Amino acid sequence: MVLFHEATVTNLLECIFYHKNACEAADDTMVEIIDYCYRNFVWMVDEMMKNRDFMKEGDSKKWLNQKPIDELNRHKHEIHFKCAMSCFSILRFVSDYMDDLPAPIIHQMIDCNDIPCALVPLLELRPWLRKN
Repeated sequence: MVLFHEATVTNLLECIFYHKNACEAADDTMVEIIDYCYRNFVWMVDEMMKNRDFMKEGDSKKWLNQKPIDELNRHKHEIHFKCAMSCFSILRFVSDYMDDLPAPIIHQMIDCNDIPCALVPLLELRPWLRKN
């Protein structure tokens, strides 16, 4: 249930940060959100480097014979992946309004986490393409 709540909150943040007012009102919380997005990007790169087909659609016959613990692990993996993909949108909206955000937020994105360099391997690996 915790993962479902994480996915819900991530999706809610994605919707909220579409508006400039929400990004400006987030203040110090925005630094924590940027850290969260960065951790998700690092997780995604790590998973994709371990297994290139980590989000490849599996054979449906294999899913029928799956043990309950394997099914839970698959769901956990998918939810974590969807949260990481939502982080793309969150950081996109934050970067759209960077001119109006306080300096600590920009410092967190560029100097502390180096978000542009974290995005380079993701652009090369293209996790948003799902193979069937």
